[in-house]
Amino acid sequence: MHGGQHWIAKLQERGDAPNSPLREYLAMRSERACGVDAATVEFCRAGPHQVVVVKRFDRLVRDDRDHQVLRHGFASARTLLRLDSIATPGDPLRSYPYLATEIQRWCGAEGADVPGLCAGGRWSLSPAYDIAPTIAFGGFLAMSSSRDGHMQAARWALLRDCETFGCNEDECGRWIDQATLAMKQAWEAERAALGFGQDDAPTPTPAQWLEAEPPDNLAPKRRPRARRRDST
Repeated sequence: MHGGQHWIAKLQERGDAPNSPLREYLAMRSERACGVDAATVEFCRAGPHQVVVVKRFDRLVRDDRDHQVLRHGFASARTLLRLDSIATPGDPLRSYPYLATEIQRWCGAEGADVPGLCAGGRWSLSPAYDIAPTIAFGGFLAMSSSRDGHMQAARWALLRDCETFGCNEDECGRWIDQATLAMKQAWEAERAALGFGQDDAPTPTPAQWLEAEPPDNLAPKRRPRARRRDST
């Protein structure tokens, strides 16, 4: 319990890189600056230890005499994609376009949001969570960002099937540029507000992998199939 609600406290684990809770806190706060609905977080200390606490979005403690706890149903991306425990990177089901397709299936009702939480009898997108940056990022995602299996976290790969997510290349490219700048500014401002310096949590430099060139043998981009509209 924290502030009358349920929160999760995440501490530094043995073997973690230095300042892992601090970097997760900065990443979550920076995502909000990019326009992402990230879960509410706070940075705390327990003696010499760092702690990042995350407000649970799947629980609500009612402000009444009994303080009843309401639980919202939760479905992860793994559930939507029906991935088993042995699914590995490269599995054709582990892709963001396929996830977007399943989201549309789960939320076929008019006016419904994308799935994540079930509250009030309908599915809606949960806040983003567990955004924990790694110091030694290799430039590849855990799921592919295109129908043809490209997992590189580069601009060309992220734009390759952007129509699946309801935006064109120009819109998506502008968002990448705006989000990159907003993330950098927010990261540095939040870090300074806590009294830490660049050596404690270096500012991420996404240009190192974001602007990577595509492979020479890159196949032509697939175009999404036109959807048949119901005449009724």
